Amino acid sequence: ISMAEARIERLRARLAELTRRLEQNRKKIKFGDVMQILETYLRRRYKEQQDDLIRLSSAPLFWELYVNLRTRGISIIATMGDDVTLHYR
Repeated sequence: ISMAEARIERLRARLAELTRRLEQNRKKIKFGDVMQILETYLRRRYKEQQDDLIRLSSAPLFWELYVNLRTRGISIIATMGDDVTLHYR
């Protein structure tokens, strides 16, 4: 009986070790998945912003407004999402 109990104890210890390793691997996989999702999202947003900037800067109305303001000595300072600030020379 003592041999059987010793074997059961070893099996329990082995099971506990395997369970611990499994949990560690699950955490690593989840972290890796999150990082991959975040990287994909950031790449997509960067590309969308580049496309928006290209589309905006190639619009004839944008350039006409820019040239008209510049010839009047007005500089436009703005960033996406901010209010436009006009500076007069």
